[in-house]
Amino acid sequence: MSNYSCFVTNAYPIVGNVERFYTKELQFVGQLKSIRCSSCSRQLVAQKKTYYSQWWRTGRLARYIPFIMAQQSENNGVESSKYSGDGSYISQKSGSGSNLNHFEDRSHLVNGALNGEHNLKYGTPKKIIVCGGDGFCGWPTSLFLSEIGHEVLIVDNLSRRNIDNELEAGSLTPIYPISERIDTWKQLSGHELRFERLDIANEYERLLQLLLREKPDAIIHFAEQRAAPYSMKGSSQKRYTVHNNVNATHNLLCAIVESNLDIHLVHLGTMGVYGYGTSGGEIPEGYIDVVLPGGQVSNILHPSYPGSVYHTTKCLDALLFQFYQKNDAIRITDLHQGIVWGTNTQQTRRDERLINRFDYDGDYGTVLNRFLMQAALGAPLTVYGTGGQTRAFIHIQDTAKCIALAVGNPPNRGDRVAIFNQVAECHRVRDLAKLVSRMTQVDIVYVSNPRQESAENELQVSNRKFRSLGYEPILLSEGLLDEVVNVAQKYAHRCDPKKILPASYWNNKRREECERYAQEKLDGDTYARLLGKVAHFHQVNAGKKEEVSNKMSANISATKNDKIDSLDEENMLYVLSRGNPETMKLLKKTLEECTTANGNLT
Repeated sequence: MSNYSCFVTNAYPIVGNVERFYTKELQFVGQLKSIRCSSCSRQLVAQKKTYYSQWWRTGRLARYIPFIMAQQSENNGVESSKYSGDGSYISQKSGSGSNLNHFEDRSHLVNGALNGEHNLKYGTPKKIIVCGGDGFCGWPTSLFLSEIGHEVLIVDNLSRRNIDNELEAGSLTPIYPISERIDTWKQLSGHELRFERLDIANEYERLLQLLLREKPDAIIHFAEQRAAPYSMKGSSQKRYTVHNNVNATHNLLCAIVESNLDIHLVHLGTMGVYGYGTSGGEIPEGYIDVVLPGGQVSNILHPSYPGSVYHTTKCLDALLFQFYQKNDAIRITDLHQGIVWGTNTQQTRRDERLINRFDYDGDYGTVLNRFLMQAALGAPLTVYGTGGQTRAFIHIQDTAKCIALAVGNPPNRGDRVAIFNQVAECHRVRDLAKLVSRMTQVDIVYVSNPRQESAENELQVSNRKFRSLGYEPILLSEGLLDEVVNVAQKYAHRCDPKKILPASYWNNKRREECERYAQEKLDGDTYARLLGKVAHFHQVNAGKKEEVSNKMSANISATKNDKIDSLDEENMLYVLSRGNPETMKLLKKTLEECTTANGNLT
């Protein structure tokens, strides 16, 4: 007998709790929303009681137990830390690996979970294909969906790993092979993830056969090149982004139609489809009320205003969704997401082999990740332009939760495309830099903006739909320090400082402006060399102030006997001392002792 079956046999007493919970839930909905008459309510309650009280006989309750337990871990702060913080109760490789003991030890969570009225907000378990499930958003989302009881199949061509090789800038955090990731998850959680290597943009027939074989309830579409700077790097990257993103989306839509299956497609889009500050007020969720010529009032798809080739592909996605919904009645949810921050989720923290990506380079690193990496090295934060660009943000844990909410609340067949704004809060870039600067005591420098965009913009975003489904966001003020200390600083030795500065420009004019600014404000590769010095300094010193003189001397000798100009020297001393005047004096004295009469380093 399987571990799940053993638990279900011993869990017979909780079936009554299932019945009571559903009776209470359905009565509650009927009373508050008056959506059905009393006789219909009683009939539906009876149907639900019969359906759910038979779960223990069919084994379906066993499949649902982890789903309910995950809800309890989310809704109870104390239990959450026990259940998913360090994974201490989970069977480890060195142990027996018994899921039976795991469930019996934690069975009180099930009874607690059944007493809540919002524990089933993610819907019933489904079979889900996650396209792009090895990526930054796809991997933690796949784990979360698996944890709450869904059957998950990851489909990925592993192209993001290949782009690491192209850019020679890998994730700050170590990313393990996909097979090792999946095996680790099964060992720690008891849940099975499956994986199929498939390029959905170029292998249509294999994609179609996959849908016919698996018959998924939902497909989550992450399988697009996701970086705006990379999409603007050159003609090759522009063409790749359009080919990959548009073909992947269109192939999925065609395959769903040709399979003749009722599959709910959930797509991860971007807030960038709206432009920034172009709505004249709060950005609505997908559709906007307008007054047409002649005075007719209408509700239309929000006009597109892309800011890069990447954003343009997302706008094309949105138009394809509108057509296929209208023409073939496909059920589609399009999620317009803000900038994702954070590295780990409750699931990825359990083992380093599950750790998520942390991209810090100028092409894939988001603005916040670049700031965190610079702060961890003790280097100045580089703000593009005036820093007046306002952006929307969301934590990676919330990305996974919002995807789960979208899967659990599909539109009805025939309904127009459901569009959600997947954001938590908005900040100006310069305010974000000040927040990180106050936290880490590093300086801020303003550099010429490589992007073709407005210097300043306002941004108000509606996220009422997710809020109405129970979404309670993690805010920057709550989790930023954890990112600085436990990720950026912990893995700082893996950073290549030269990769942090911008490497892609929106057009030739922007490139020329950035190069001219660098020549006027920062001599040559001064900043890159400064970052190298800072990284080396923090690595070898580890806070040992008594060894400052010797370590500084060793650090200086690594500069290949370059002559340091006064601006470079002052910047270096300020950063290395973190602004402490006494430390600056000590470092300056050491520098003088290591410098010959002609100004060269010894």
